[in-house]
Amino acid sequence: DINGKSIQEAEKTIKDVAKDYFSNPFIKIVLLNFNVTILGEVNNPSKINIVDPSINIIDAIGQVNGFTPIANRKKIKVIRLKDEVSKIYYVDLTNTNISRSEKFFLTSGDIIIVEPLKKRFFLVNNITTAFSTIISGLTLYFLINQPK
Repeated sequence: DINGKSIQEAEKTIKDVAKDYFSNPFIKIVLLNFNVTILGEVNNPSKINIVDPSINIIDAIGQVNGFTPIANRKKIKVIRLKDEVSKIYYVDLTNTNISRSEKFFLTSGDIIIVEPLKKRFFLVNNITTAFSTIISGLTLYFLINQPK
């Protein structure tokens, strides 16, 4: 049974069984696709189907339309099931050496959680929103402080 095993473990298991039938079996497993779940401060949180076995976190986040304005790029949580045990990694995408880390590349079933910044700032996307917010605040102030 190779369910839940890594590609290398599955190759070894199949090779051990094949040794009973062949003198020198060569086993190569190629992963055609897998799923990754991306949650948190991204524009389109979802489960995505990956067809490139060497995909990295940045490519996957690009597939869900990138980060929201309050995404913390320094603390991205990756939950990975390895050998029947969940392991949690934190990835800092501002680190220039991150592309050398095994944490940077995704594996089947990974869950990526993009956390928000600790401090949430009031964000204004355009002047109309800012003007509307100011007028609403002033109106509320004058309604509360009406002379009686």
